[in-house]
Amino acid sequence: DDLDGYVALMTYKFSDALKLGANYTYLNLSDADFSQQNLGVHADGKIGNFGYKAAVDFQFGDAGEDVNFKGYALSLNADYRINPVTLRGAFVYGSGEKDATSDDIKEFVPFVGKTQNYSFIYEYQVATTAFNKSGLNPEAPSNGHAAGVANTTYANLGVDWNATKDITLSLDGYYFWASQTGAWEDYTGDDVSSNAGWEVDAKFRYQIAKNLTYQIDAGYFKPGKFYEDILPLDDKKGVTALRHAIQLSF
Repeated sequence: DDLDGYVALMTYKFSDALKLGANYTYLNLSDADFSQQNLGVHADGKIGNFGYKAAVDFQFGDAGEDVNFKGYALSLNADYRINPVTLRGAFVYGSGEKDATSDDIKEFVPFVGKTQNYSFIYEYQVATTAFNKSGLNPEAPSNGHAAGVANTTYANLGVDWNATKDITLSLDGYYFWASQTGAWEDYTGDDVSSNAGWEVDAKFRYQIAKNLTYQIDAGYFKPGKFYEDILPLDDKKGVTALRHAIQLSF
């Protein structure tokens, strides 16, 4: 009843402007007839003050008899530094389910932990648009696992300002969509909007000492019509969150 995992990673740096890599993950739970594989290709580099990262992942394997993984995800990140300011942008897509009754699992299954992987509220503290037919994508973080970008598409614009040597201020804006709504429409029996809402996050980070930081995070998430269509929501107000954190690293 043990889950075995194997990972292979290869990278090659052609120059500062281009580094390419590939990774392969194989998970196997033979007693449950479960084997999942993830093949990823990524590239990153810097050209002067401009930096970029791009990645694509494909999933395949078996989640049971005649049940196949067919999810995929892609991401593109870019930044431009104008000292002391860094401008950032990102577009990320994680596949979703078109059909609630299909044997294939087309929703991407992210290998991410119960931490903040991108936005402060949408992915970290509330239910995402994940349909979770596989049982591997909890809509809200639980049991050490988060839904990541399962059935989620988002665009992000952000800025970092190094106000002083020890203080960094950040501001991020996100817009979210459900990548697919077909399975949710099968579930509700009605049309479901892909508009999942928007979010604004702010961060204050103070480097107290070499290995000690103090951080304040604040965010506001406004749910989109997607949530009105799948949940009996009477209160359509947004979600506000505030966090103080002290981190000691060794």
